[in-house]
Amino acid sequence: MRLNIVGLQEEGFFPQFLGLMDEFDEQIPWLRGLEDLRRLGPGEELRNALIERILEGRGTISAYQLIGSGGVFIGGLLLFSRIPEHFENPTNQRVVNCLETAGAGYLTCLFITPEYRSLGFGRIIMERSIVLGLKTFSSLFGVTSSPQLRAWHESMGAITLSSSKNQDNLWIIYWNRS
Repeated sequence: MRLNIVGLQEEGFFPQFLGLMDEFDEQIPWLRGLEDLRRLGPGEELRNALIERILEGRGTISAYQLIGSGGVFIGGLLLFSRIPEHFENPTNQRVVNCLETAGAGYLTCLFITPEYRSLGFGRIIMERSIVLGLKTFSSLFGVTSSPQLRAWHESMGAITLSSSKNQDNLWIIYWNRS
C-alpha cells in the first residue's frame, strides 16, 4: 500500500470527490452546494471550481490517497492551505485565524471506501498524511465533532485546542513537527 498525492484535476481524484460528496455533503457546511460539480467529471475545470468555491480562489488543496494492490483506491483525505470552516465560537475562530496566519495546513474529509471500513485503514491514512503534511507545513490542524474521534486523533499525537464545551460542538485538533 502506498499513500499518493493526487492532483484535483487527475482522473484518480474523481472517485474520491464523489465519495466525499456522498458521505459528507450534509455534514460539512462548505461542501453543501457543490453537488453540481459532479457533472464536470475529472479535469482542470473541477480543480478550478473546487479551489474557487471552497477556498475563494486563494490557496491549495491536495488529495492524499491510500492505494492498495492492483491500484485499488482504499481511501484518502484532503489537505488545504487554508480552512473553509467558519465558527460561531469566537475562541475557535481566533484559534483558526492564528493557525492560518502561522501557515498551518488543514486536514479534512477522511474517507474510506465502504468495503475497507473498520479494518484500520483510517489510521494508516491519517498517520501517513500527518507525516507527509508536516513536510509541507510546520503544523497541521483539523476539526472533529465527536469525543471518540477526538480521542482517536489524540492517540496519533494530536493536541485538542478547543474547550470541551463550545457553541460549535467541534474540537480543533493540532499536530506540529516537534
